[in-house]
Amino acid sequence: MTIISFSLDCLGEELCSRTVEINSQEVLIDLNSTQKGEGLKSYLEKDPQANSYYEKYQEGNKFKWQDTLLGTGGGLAVLTGLSLGSQNTSKNTFIIAGVSMIALQFIIGYSVKRSNESNLEKAIEEYNKRNFPKINVTENEGKNIFLAHTWEF
Repeated sequence: MTIISFSLDCLGEELCSRTVEINSQEVLIDLNSTQKGEGLKSYLEKDPQANSYYEKYQEGNKFKWQDTLLGTGGGLAVLTGLSLGSQNTSKNTFIIAGVSMIALQFIIGYSVKRSNESNLEKAIEEYNKRNFPKINVTENEGKNIFLAHTWEF
């Protein structure tokens, strides 16, 4: 039986990578920043239920123009506020609105990405119910799969 264990490797200033171990070999879960979960695709696509969660996970990782629009709008509002003269009464309104939009974009983006990670966790759970080799998520690394949020303006 082959055991696949999950870990988050982060040493010093090196890039953090999600990996699994297959037959004593480390395999990346994310092939690069735009191909999240691709390293598990060949396993998860064997099971229809796991594959449906995996596809939801992939769909959730796609570019969303709403994030860009909200972040850009916030940035422009802050810049507009900063460029207005100190006598202008709208200056603080623009700055507060811009910072609020940027904060809202981060909170919404982070929440959506975080909830999307549960789709990958469910895909792994469904795969493990009916298939071998098992994908083992160890307790030390936690059951949660970590994510990174990128700012888009």
